[in-house]
Amino acid sequence: MDDKSKPKIRIIDLNCDLGEGYDDEGIMPYISSCNVACGGHYGDFNTIMAALDLAKRNNVRVGAHPSFPDKSHFGRKVLDFKTEYLLDSIEGQLCLFQEALDRLSLPFHHIKWHGALYNLAAKDAQVANRLAEYIKKKFPSLLMYVPFGSEMAKACKAYDLPVYYEVFADRAYADDLNLVPRSEPCSVLKEPGAIKEQITNILEKKQVRTISGQKVAIKADTICVHGDHPRALSITQQLFYFLQEKQYHIK
Repeated sequence: MDDKSKPKIRIIDLNCDLGEGYDDEGIMPYISSCNVACGGHYGDFNTIMAALDLAKRNNVRVGAHPSFPDKSHFGRKVLDFKTEYLLDSIEGQLCLFQEALDRLSLPFHHIKWHGALYNLAAKDAQVANRLAEYIKKKFPSLLMYVPFGSEMAKACKAYDLPVYYEVFADRAYADDLNLVPRSEPCSVLKEPGAIKEQITNILEKKQVRTISGQKVAIKADTICVHGDHPRALSITQQLFYFLQEKQYHIK
């Protein structure tokens, strides 16, 4: 068999937001990376350690999932903080995460903002640039999980930070590729057929059908399932086997 006739190896990362009090143990065998809450929107040193230990036992790469320091709203509300205060909080969260990594001798793979911070950095160039500047100073070699075409992606490029373009299996997209706010109907995808269709369009056609019906170009290096989704475990399991059927190597 010559090189042209060999099947092309296709690799995709499947990630999940964990360490948030949900079914980490059930989900972990079906993913290749995880984003661990590090005390901002949920958790403490003990919950971080528990998630990291589980990841280590399942050979899953680990990243930090820092957020606005706001456990009362699960980090899903934009708070009017001065940038310096927010960066101080993020640094505290990342230091706590790093301490847990060191205890378990695990490598720090990536950073992914959580919730309102993720969405704000995707849309607000000033916030995105301040965050990218901070990461460049503190963690210049780490991957950043960012949405394709976002202000955060542009800021990472400007600061020469490596990125994975992240897409969501369980969330609907607006025409500008931002996620449809959770307060709106149909913002969360729940049916397996709709989720598989969205992922197929993204991976095979490099486009996503938005909430208005438009087809918008998108790129994906990693697929996320939210750990707090009511069907998180079943969605992750189904995606795992669906991607294998599509001849993707989850890595």
